[in-house]
Amino acid sequence: MLRAGIRRLNDSHGTVNSETSGYHETVTAAYVRLLDQFLAAGYRTLPLRDSCAALLASPLADREVLLRFYSKAVLMSPTARREWVEPDLALLTLDGWL
Repeated sequence: MLRAGIRRLNDSHGTVNSETSGYHETVTAAYVRLLDQFLAAGYRTLPLRDSCAALLASPLADREVLLRFYSKAVLMSPTARREWVEPDLALLTLDGWL
C-alpha cells in the first residue's frame, strides 16, 4: 500500500516515477525498517504525540540518516531506486542509538 500510495502521490504532483526520479524502493524500505525498530524500542506504546516528538528528536529525523548505512553512490543508484539494496556501510540497525 505504501509503495502504491507514494507512486500515486508522485503522479498527482507530476513527478515521473523512473530510474532517476520519483519512487525509491531502497529509501522507502530502509525507512520502514528503521521506523519499525524505533517503535519496537518502546515508542509503540506511547501516545502518538509523544512517539512523534521522540522520533523528531532522534537521529531518524536527520535528512541524511540513510547515509550512515549507505554510500551515496549505492543509495542513489538506479538499482537501489528500482529494488531493495542492502546497505554497504553498516547494518541497518538502531542498536546503540536510542
